[in-house]
Amino acid sequence: MENHLEKHDREAKTQSKQVVSSIQDLDPVSILLVHEDPISLLALRSSLEPSQYQIDHTHSVQEALELSSRRDYAIVIVDLQTPSVDGLEILNRMRENEQTKATPVVFIGVNGREDRYIDQAYRLGVFDCMEKPIRIEALRAKVSILADLYRARTENSIQVKAASDEHLKQVTDMLPALVSYVDRQHRYRFVNKTYERWFLKPIQEVQGKHLRDVLGVKIYEELLPSIEAALSGQTVHFEMQMHYNSGVKVVETQYVPDIDQKTKQVRGVVVLVHDITDQIRLKESEKNARLKAEEAQQKLQSAITAGQMATWNVDLSTYSATISPEVKRIFSVETVEDEDVSSVIDRVIHPDDREEANRVLAKAVSERSPYSHEYRIIWPTGEERWILAQGNAVKDDTGTAVAYAGVIFDITRRKRAEQKVEEALRSRDEFLSIASHELKTPITPIKLQLQSLGRLAKKEEAISREKVRQVVESSDRQITRLAALIDDLLDVARINTGKLTLNSEEQDIVELVREACDRYLGQTPSGQTNYELHAPASIIARFDRLRIEQVVINMLTNAMKYAPGRPVQVEVTQYENRIQFSVRDFGIGIAPENLSRIFDRFERIHSSAHVGGLGLGLYISRQIIEAHGGRIWAQSEIGKGSTFSFDLPFAR
Repeated sequence: MENHLEKHDREAKTQSKQVVSSIQDLDPVSILLVHEDPISLLALRSSLEPSQYQIDHTHSVQEALELSSRRDYAIVIVDLQTPSVDGLEILNRMRENEQTKATPVVFIGVNGREDRYIDQAYRLGVFDCMEKPIRIEALRAKVSILADLYRARTENSIQVKAASDEHLKQVTDMLPALVSYVDRQHRYRFVNKTYERWFLKPIQEVQGKHLRDVLGVKIYEELLPSIEAALSGQTVHFEMQMHYNSGVKVVETQYVPDIDQKTKQVRGVVVLVHDITDQIRLKESEKNARLKAEEAQQKLQSAITAGQMATWNVDLSTYSATISPEVKRIFSVETVEDEDVSSVIDRVIHPDDREEANRVLAKAVSERSPYSHEYRIIWPTGEERWILAQGNAVKDDTGTAVAYAGVIFDITRRKRAEQKVEEALRSRDEFLSIASHELKTPITPIKLQLQSLGRLAKKEEAISREKVRQVVESSDRQITRLAALIDDLLDVARINTGKLTLNSEEQDIVELVREACDRYLGQTPSGQTNYELHAPASIIARFDRLRIEQVVINMLTNAMKYAPGRPVQVEVTQYENRIQFSVRDFGIGIAPENLSRIFDRFERIHSSAHVGGLGLGLYISRQIIEAHGGRIWAQSEIGKGSTFSFDLPFAR
């Protein structure tokens, strides 16, 4: 069997071979020539035995600096007789660059240069200055020396790296974590001993293999985005559950990109994987142990945050009160000092509620009984808010009340919602009452007239044509009214379900308004028109004729209702890219407080004692106008009449 010394000797030989192999794998020594004359350049290249070196050349200062920054040159030779080249500039800028400050530079063709120029070059670190014609052997000797020095530095670096790598391997093999190096082709280039324990296979079966072959396709595809992110230069950190041959583990994984400091390119990724299964289990145990203790507090805090709730406590031995910070927020007294909060809060309570709120609280505290009371407060801004305060006695082990604790809720949103519900219920009840009345109104005369005809028919009396005509005309009017009411209800249903559609076409809105005025405003008994129309001859726009006609007719008939027998002024104008329509009457007018709600559902301008209707016309009109991209509004003054207007864009 192989003894320890033989094993050590074999490993040393292997390491030596690796160093030699690494040296053999090195690129040829590189030289940069900064030269312009092609003939001289060819001669110079030939004299330097190009088979032994990688020789690059340029005649540009900038390109020379860029090349020397990207590539590690053993020597840079600058021909000072190249007109476009400033040798001192190249030398100075190379010495300022961390990557090139140690690169040897040789000047050739210094003929005619002043001594101070040569002195300056040596101060900047030039390796040598040579005159032309160049002594080839001398130049070869200098280049050879510099090349040997370069190789020696490189070989020493590799040997140091090899020793460092061996030390790193020994250290990583002792770690309980997976440590590996993955190249850009997603292959393992280094893995530590832990891989054997986790994967239950020799290192040789992992090292050099593709991640997909070691981890499996599913896990590899899951990890691929993280690997690609690391290869793009990002440090990636994540936790996941992994199935290894040795068992299931929860692991903490870190991908650290290996970035070449010179080229800034990512060469590969260092992978660190720690088994945190026991830590996770311990955390879960600790978490479960804390949950019961924290559950009540968490629920309370969640309720405080979500329910706009604050807490308060009164020590019954001293009658001193403590409050949570939320109390100040709910009462809008954040800037008040704690010792002044109680008196300030008392002043914030609504004057009409203050006495009762204080009486109920004092009674509950003195009797140690449960407490619940709603009252209003007024913020410094003048806004009225609603508060719900609740509390109960806190008793010790003997059953003695030692404190009185409670909570405060801001219930403004709930109260306002309740008010809206109440208003909606009132509106609904009023609407049902109005609707039942309005729907019955046209039916009643029809029924009476038909009953009258029926009685005449039973008496077998002749029924005159005039009588039949009157009944038919009256019934037709009532049926038309009934149909209009039903149409309004159907329009509201369409609006509520989003099914109000428009069929817009280009047409003349002035013509539409003129026809509606003639049809609905008509003439007075004396034969004179009872309206004034101010409009240009024609305005062509794109709109739904039936729907806009519906709005116009609604406004015209409202004017007739509220200003019977009085003239109505109608106006159609255009400005910029919009059309405006207005109807003005000289009737009873609308109170200012009602102007903001007349376009709501089931709102009627005046009570049913004046006029009938469901209170839907203006609401439907607003929906139609807004669907066209327009606006609708009203202006009014009690006793002087009202003006209803809408505007539309030319195209929609």
